[in-house]
Amino acid sequence: MPTVQHMPLRDRKAYALRAAFHDAVRNVAARLPPEQLETLETDIQDFVTKAFNGETNGRLDHFLSDVLNRVEKISELKSKEISVGAELIFAAMRERFEHVACDECDRGIICDGNDETDMHIVAAETGDLCINEIKESFHVANQLSSTFYLFYWNAAHLPDLMLETISLSETTSQMPGHNLAVNAMTYYDDRPDKKISRVQVRIAPLQLGRECIAALPYLLLHEVFCHGFQMAVTSRRRLNKEAVVDPVSEGMMDSLAVDLLKEYATKIAKADPSKGEIAYRNFAEGRSIHGDRASLDREPYFPEAPAVYLGTLVLETIRAFYMLDSTIEQAEHDVRALASALNLASWDYASRLECLSRLLKVSSAHVIRNWSSCFRIFAVIEIARG
Repeated sequence: MPTVQHMPLRDRKAYALRAAFHDAVRNVAARLPPEQLETLETDIQDFVTKAFNGETNGRLDHFLSDVLNRVEKISELKSKEISVGAELIFAAMRERFEHVACDECDRGIICDGNDETDMHIVAAETGDLCINEIKESFHVANQLSSTFYLFYWNAAHLPDLMLETISLSETTSQMPGHNLAVNAMTYYDDRPDKKISRVQVRIAPLQLGRECIAALPYLLLHEVFCHGFQMAVTSRRRLNKEAVVDPVSEGMMDSLAVDLLKEYATKIAKADPSKGEIAYRNFAEGRSIHGDRASLDREPYFPEAPAVYLGTLVLETIRAFYMLDSTIEQAEHDVRALASALNLASWDYASRLECLSRLLKVSSAHVIRNWSSCFRIFAVIEIARG
């Protein structure tokens, strides 16, 4: 198995502390005055910066619990009495830190700052306690994507998915209108006997905020669902992203990814309303980012907006076309079968752009309106091929 990269220990300390704070705030922000929230964040940020600059020693779990104790004391000294909102945040962080036990991570092997050794620990199935949101989002994305593609196609087309995390000193996100200190990309490392998709999450721990935490499920699902399985049926090594933007993955599949997020949130809400509420907020964040990525009216708009818009428009046009002579359920089944086939297809990036342009003309013209559902899906694919 190829080796993977992960943030070094000092950066994971910074990430884990700031992520824990913002995760707690997401649950109790309505009960905490903005000025108190700002003061708490400033106190937390001092320790985040020290960790990121390598000014802390020792285990990650000890660092987190020690910082929390010190911040609680600082807060009490400043205000004479800790507010109810602050107590709720501290309680949520403490509960979270109780589950971040380095002794229980990857058979008791503890990260010590040796990057090569530590990366193996973090990459292990049980080595996910300090980057929980990232690994959990990746796991859910993998589960939702695999279930989706396996419903229409066979397991032979499923690539191996590998998660990597890279730390950045400053934000590089190009998402319009969103304050994100996290972005992601997928690149292909295919071997003669196996397709391998590396999903790389890039994070600026010093700027990590609540919107970043809310966006992670969407960002990871986009990478896995839209790109991880992209071109998986080709017998050749897959080419990494070219200058031509692919409207199939960036628009059509991304629109379906937002649908999957909503379906997942609905499922979670039935089992646990409080977790479901957070899942719906994550879905809302993903829907917002997708909409902004596809918007041609923003100034300036997202660099890839024309392709995202084309893919989204084609999906909605085909969906409406299929519903002309079918039930909603059957039409949605056909739309998803078509989309998965198009994304798995081995066409190069330029061909994918041409494919969707053809599909838009075909579906708008209704030239195959009366064909049977099953035949129609594959006929549309052949027309798209030209």
